[in-house]
Amino acid sequence: MENFTFYSPTYFVFGKDTENEAGKYVKRFGGSKVLIHYGGGSVVRSGLLDRVKKSLDGAGISTVERELKRLSLLERSLQLQLQEVKEVRTLLLPRKRECLKEVLQEMP
Repeated sequence: MENFTFYSPTYFVFGKDTENEAGKYVKRFGGSKVLIHYGGGSVVRSGLLDRVKKSLDGAGISTVERELKRLSLLERSLQLQLQEVKEVRTLLLPRKRECLKEVLQEMP
């Protein structure tokens, strides 16, 4: 195996009702705007999306929201958002995390 250095500035928070603290953590790390991508379905039916948005709103964090079901639409939407927004802090709901990994690595 070759030597390498890997830096992953990711902060994970687990536990009951922790989605209600999303705004606190975005603010803690200097975020001011969140791009939320989700596939619909259970995230809406369960109320999770509404709870996360309420937390972000309560912390004064603005949001851009996109319901997407295919990666190609997701890529196009990200391109448009990157043109529109200078700084995007991204909150990814678990289902889309892996799909976005490659796209987000290209973000300036």
